[in-house]
Amino acid sequence: MNEITKNRKWVTKVIIVFVAFLMLLTFFSNTIMNLFIPKVVGKRIGGGSLSYTDKATAEVEPVTSHKIKGVNGRTVEQVNVEDYDQVKKGKVLLTLKYRTEEDLGVLEDLKKELNSLEKETYYASIYNKAKARLKKAKAVLKKNKKNAAAKAEYRDAQSSYKLALKMLNDVTGYRGITKNRQNRINDVKKLIEEVEQRFEIEEVKAPVDGMVFAVQAVKGDETDENTVLLTVIPDATEYQVTFKFNADSVESLDPDTELSTDSYWIEECTVKTIKPDPKDPRNTKLVKCDVKAKMFFPGEIITGYVGRTNANYDFLAPSGAVYKDNNGSFIFVIDETKSPFGNTYKVRRVDVSVLATDGVYTAISGEDLKSKIILIRSEEALENGQRVRLEDYGAK
Repeated sequence: MNEITKNRKWVTKVIIVFVAFLMLLTFFSNTIMNLFIPKVVGKRIGGGSLSYTDKATAEVEPVTSHKIKGVNGRTVEQVNVEDYDQVKKGKVLLTLKYRTEEDLGVLEDLKKELNSLEKETYYASIYNKAKARLKKAKAVLKKNKKNAAAKAEYRDAQSSYKLALKMLNDVTGYRGITKNRQNRINDVKKLIEEVEQRFEIEEVKAPVDGMVFAVQAVKGDETDENTVLLTVIPDATEYQVTFKFNADSVESLDPDTELSTDSYWIEECTVKTIKPDPKDPRNTKLVKCDVKAKMFFPGEIITGYVGRTNANYDFLAPSGAVYKDNNGSFIFVIDETKSPFGNTYKVRRVDVSVLATDGVYTAISGEDLKSKIILIRSEEALENGQRVRLEDYGAK
């Protein structure tokens, strides 16, 4: 009996020693592991207000411009101007020449068609007269069947009719008798006039005093009536710029308000209209402004600024805690797991939308953010689901 009791005590001691060994092993393994786990700093997310400046960048555009287009059937022979050249009205900007002999044939084809149509009209009039004469002679002969003169007139009228019909068929045989012939004649005459006017164009001249911009013409280029070769911007034109702002940023903005810009050469930038952006009418506004300066160069880019004060947001994060990659903006949330042997922490990526920023703090929105601990600093780059060591968490 005593021997059994001694065995039980020995077994109990072994179990106690084994459990103690496991606890020590777990403790030291966690301690050793912590030496290799990245240290992080976290903070519980909360709300607050921001005072910030929103900015937008856009291109200055002239209110009035003259787009110089090409002419069908021509090539550019010489370009006499470059971007930003100042020109006077009437200056030769570029010269054109005929592209090919085939293009010159367009006018000849139109003239041939007009000649055929006019011949057709002439012979059609003879045919119509002969037809009317035959009809009249036939009616007279019907009343005077035995009258020799009536018979002779009928035979002569019939002969004239057949000859007129043959002559008409000879000039219309390749396409048949044209319907609405006079309308087509008028159309062809108009086309001939337009083509002749185009063929007379050998020099393209400046329509106004102004600045040459966006020269696309190169010697040897083929041209047509839809191709813009260059643009002339009148000296007296005004300039505008259209900024695209977040809708919340311009809530207090009104027409005639002055906007500040990043360009020292802009004397004034005055709001003209504020309209919803057709591509995103709920969230974005287009702010069109009149801009004034001593001189503009088309294509210049400027940045406009609007301020917003004390806007309240549910979630504010230090700007350095908001990251961005190809999938958008995100933060790392620190998830805590409690156990008898100590607490463990892992980071989890949470996608967010950036609402506003003042540089120091950023307002964000996203799912499951309330009362979460977010990562605000780490000693090394982290990956989603990676274990971390929470070193400093004052709000814990």
